[in-house]
Amino acid sequence: MTDRCRPLEELLHIEVPLSRHIGMYVQSYDDQWLELRANLEPNVNIYGCAFGGSIYSMCALTGWGLLILKLEDFGLTPRILIAGGRIDYAAPVTETIRARARLPEEVDFDRFVADYRGRTKARMDIPVEVVLGDRVAARFVGTYAVAGEDRLFPGGNGFPDAGDIDGG
Repeated sequence: MTDRCRPLEELLHIEVPLSRHIGMYVQSYDDQWLELRANLEPNVNIYGCAFGGSIYSMCALTGWGLLILKLEDFGLTPRILIAGGRIDYAAPVTETIRARARLPEEVDFDRFVADYRGRTKARMDIPVEVVLGDRVAARFVGTYAVAGEDRLFPGGNGFPDAGDIDGG
């Protein structure tokens, strides 16, 4: 575990309390791949496998966490919101939920940061996969909106203005 894993895990538990309830933890980050895990037990459905909503949540959190780490590399801590997502379930998850993500090779992250700095908002799609052994059990693509200059929202209500997340 890198020295960035523990602070990310704590941040996710504070900002997204569901992450603690589903037993999410940061397994690893190597400056490219981020892997989050959650034990099966608090996420099991009536069929003895992971609940689809838990898998979706783990994917959304993994993409969000990766974007946090990548933006911190540039000294940025903007608000990050998931603006949309799509998931395809290929196989039941019958053990620890392992969600992993890295930025797609075709993404010019320097350009993304320049766009954000120029407009204080930007959008990015991040693919995430849930792996079961050597197979992919689920594929997710989340659209993340980056807005504002600080992760903490003004006004004390915890929500940004709708104009902040349109990415336009």
